[in-house]
Amino acid sequence: MGDHMVRWPRFSVMNEAEFCDRIDSCFPWMDHVQAVALIELSRRISPEAVFAVLHELARPGRYADAPAPTRRRLLELLGDGFEHPAKSITFAVAGRMIDGEQLSEQEALSAMCALEEHSGMWSALNTVYFSSDGDVERLDAEYERIKARWLAT
Repeated sequence: MGDHMVRWPRFSVMNEAEFCDRIDSCFPWMDHVQAVALIELSRRISPEAVFAVLHELARPGRYADAPAPTRRRLLELLGDGFEHPAKSITFAVAGRMIDGEQLSEQEALSAMCALEEHSGMWSALNTVYFSSDGDVERLDAEYERIKARWLAT
């Protein structure tokens, strides 16, 4: 955990891309105060920032010491008061991932299709994409189709 721990400066203005890059594979699991502060900050930045935190909860970095009960509590905290049309799908998927479940290929494809109308919610899409060990070619094709549509708008 030591090499992957990030010391966060006092929070000031941080844009969405900066925030998402900073938490990628180094969410402060075992520091409850910092974890809660990042959850609150994500809500002030954007829905995509919230979904980036969700992605970290669902898929902790390889070397993260992130117990499922801690991740589950943080997921509940993340969802409290957060409203977005993609919330129900993505939070349900993340909860299943935290519980050690994988979606069937069809469930993942259906969830990806449902997210398609929420352009720019990359972390939500990535979470669902990684929720299944189904046919990689089919999942990749759907991901690329949605990505192309989002980038064209």
